[in-house]
Amino acid sequence: MFSRLVCISDYEQHAKSILQKSIYDYYRSGANDQETLADNMAAFSRWKLYPRMLRNVAEIDLSTSVLGQWVSMPICVGATAMQCMAHVDGELATVQACRSLGTGMMLSSWATSSIEEVAEAGGEALRWLQLYIYKEEFRLAMALSGCQNVKAIDKTLVRKNPLALSKI
Repeated sequence: MFSRLVCISDYEQHAKSILQKSIYDYYRSGANDQETLADNMAAFSRWKLYPRMLRNVAEIDLSTSVLGQWVSMPICVGATAMQCMAHVDGELATVQACRSLGTGMMLSSWATSSIEEVAEAGGEALRWLQLYIYKEEFRLAMALSGCQNVKAIDKTLVRKNPLALSKI
């Protein structure tokens, strides 16, 4: 049905045609009142690509760096939860694709594959982890890791982002 996917709406229509309605609706929606989704769509709609005519395109280099790491292009895969709902290989296929294209992937806190599975499948692929820090889980993780002074770590993190970890 879709021989060539070119723009975001092409991918949306393709996804809608192959995914169960509940799964498509999950990926298509945003959290809570979907304010961030609406803000992101509005922000991206302001960006325009203007073609440049009569330019030498014999050698094009799209590579850049993201957080100090080299990537082949200024496009990385953001954290996307529960990828195995859409494809049997889920995050494992995503990290392999990112590795083959020389770009990065952010693993969701709500991934359907473990950090270890993604690391093994991705080899040397550039990977980041989306991490939500919850008060009790943070304290438990510090205790289990043998951390002797949770408050010292708290203060370091709070200094960097006081709102994220206030009142730990």
